[in-house]
Amino acid sequence: LLHRGDAVAPSFSPSGSRVAFWAAINGIRDIWTMPAAGGEPQPVTSGSRNWHAPVLSPDGSRIAFVDGNAGRTLIFDPRKAWDTQTPEILPPLGPGRGAFLTAGSWSPDGHHIAGGETGGPSGLRPGVLVYHLDSRTYERLTDFGDGPRWLNDSRRLVVASEGKLFLVD
Repeated sequence: LLHRGDAVAPSFSPSGSRVAFWAAINGIRDIWTMPAAGGEPQPVTSGSRNWHAPVLSPDGSRIAFVDGNAGRTLIFDPRKAWDTQTPEILPPLGPGRGAFLTAGSWSPDGHHIAGGETGGPSGLRPGVLVYHLDSRTYERLTDFGDGPRWLNDSRRLVVASEGKLFLVD
């Protein structure tokens, strides 16, 4: 159990052995990982910024997260020291659009990240977007719902909306 800070938005590794989260621990607000069974949390970012919503890739080699200060999503390798790498910045959604939020999940095949859109002229925009890592493009799947989670086939998502669950193919 973590008692030195508030752990938020946990994301488990595919094996279930590690968990990534963002928290302010000992005055440091960063993204951390730790063994899922308990143990000492380790920071995997450095900079005490408004970083949140970490999402682990299926093989655990990448974490996507939201930089709340800059309104963008980044991807980095948590196995390398933070100061030795340059995180990949996901492209903007386009003129007049908000930012892509990774508050969803990474597809089991590792090729897509599901999330939503925020920061546009009207604030949070309902709906599910998928970022295609291979082509570096976005696709809007729905105009409703949030919190998308991939099923094991990497083709379908479960989306929550107005107290109901929807299956999106």
